[in-house]
Amino acid sequence: MTMVFSFSAHAQVQGEVGIKKSDRIQIVNADRLIKKKNSTAQKFIGNVQLVHQDVILFCDSAFLFLDSNNLQAFGNVRILQGDSLSLVGDSLHYVGAMKLATMRGNVKMDDRDLHMETPSLKYNLKDSVGRYTNGAVITSKKNENVLTSKVGLYYSNGQTLEFRDSVKLVNPQYEMTSDTLTYNTVSEKAFFSGETYITSDSNLIYTENGWYDTKSDRASLRQNSYIISDGQKLQGDSLYYDRNMGIGEVFRNMQITDTSNNVIIRGHYGWHDERLNKSLITDSLLLIQIFDEDSLFLHSDTALVIQDTLGNKNIHAFHHVKFYKTDMQGAADSLVFNQSDSTIKMYHEPVLWSEKNQLTADFISIKTDSSSIESMKLDQNAFLISEADTVGYNQIKGRVMDAYFTKNQLSKLDVFGNAQSVYYVGEEGKKMTGLNHTVSSTMTLKIKDNTVDRITFRDQPDAVLYPMNKINPKVKILPGFKWEADLRPEKIEDIYTW
Repeated sequence: MTMVFSFSAHAQVQGEVGIKKSDRIQIVNADRLIKKKNSTAQKFIGNVQLVHQDVILFCDSAFLFLDSNNLQAFGNVRILQGDSLSLVGDSLHYVGAMKLATMRGNVKMDDRDLHMETPSLKYNLKDSVGRYTNGAVITSKKNENVLTSKVGLYYSNGQTLEFRDSVKLVNPQYEMTSDTLTYNTVSEKAFFSGETYITSDSNLIYTENGWYDTKSDRASLRQNSYIISDGQKLQGDSLYYDRNMGIGEVFRNMQITDTSNNVIIRGHYGWHDERLNKSLITDSLLLIQIFDEDSLFLHSDTALVIQDTLGNKNIHAFHHVKFYKTDMQGAADSLVFNQSDSTIKMYHEPVLWSEKNQLTADFISIKTDSSSIESMKLDQNAFLISEADTVGYNQIKGRVMDAYFTKNQLSKLDVFGNAQSVYYVGEEGKKMTGLNHTVSSTMTLKIKDNTVDRITFRDQPDAVLYPMNKINPKVKILPGFKWEADLRPEKIEDIYTW
């Protein structure tokens, strides 16, 4: 037999006085009522249904405490509120004055597109705020996001969730772990603080503050952030990332670290395109190429880094290029460093300094190995100059020069096409005795300790040796001579000045 009760008829029960009728928990249906004499507790068994304002409760059995307007429910407990919220569990403690529901055992909550499973949940039906402390799994039916954490808060009115302790968000494309995360179910944005990792097949993202839009796959990362992709680490003060486009953009203190090729690039602005394997860096740019025993430091206005299918990078540096290495320095308008063949190519008025020697040409190509220079080609208007104590300059000029190095020191020089040389002669450590001026189509110079040890001509040279007091002024300085000592970087800091 079904019994329908309304406790508006029991105002004489002790403790019920003072509770408005509209605030009371009302019994709508039950198969059986058990009431003890002189007790304010009512026990209902079988197909129990109760109503409290806009809240409907179902269960197998329940105790209703009239004096406190509280409820304890057991077995197949279900709460409905409005047309969106459903809360089920094994047992319930409900405080009517606060509309606070504490659900325990196999708790499941559905609210709009959200589904939650947790061992226990406190839910304030007045403020629409839920809290759990024993872990939960939350699934978004809209986008397949699955969120887990040990502690969480759910604000239904704002459709916002706050997670703490072992937070994880799993998406078909990536997985996110964080210390603290706030998720809005409407915007589908996740806001995180503390150590946060976002991992996918294509990259790893780390940050300690920022947000991730799970709908558009865009992220804004603002503290100690970096992205690792294809052996390359991109980091900076503020980092914006678009997963669909595969583009990361960095503002302030940008750094790209390529551990496989031992390259570090720094600047205050830049971007990286994962699909095209291309990066651009500018604003106070510094490139560091780490060799086994030394490092090369390069500055320019802008650098473009392009990676080939084998993982090798071409680094294009544009405008006001200057670099420093302890045994080699250089300057040019632009430069290309090709890691596939370990060459450095310098364009537009390039200048190179190696020990006492200054080398210039229209174009310079440098071949390196892991720690040193192997060879160098100076193409068109090639010119080598070195100071000869205080008396003048040793000079070698030709259309093309091939320079060879041993232990980073110039050891051999092949000169082709209208080769000319002006060289002071004399014993080392003593006064120079004369000036040798030679013209030949080709010549080869053997160099020892930065001094010409032997010159070999491949055809009949036109050579004149002038005593020091009878040097022809016209041959003392070869046409095209330009001494660029003021441009040479003597230390790393000098690469930033022109």
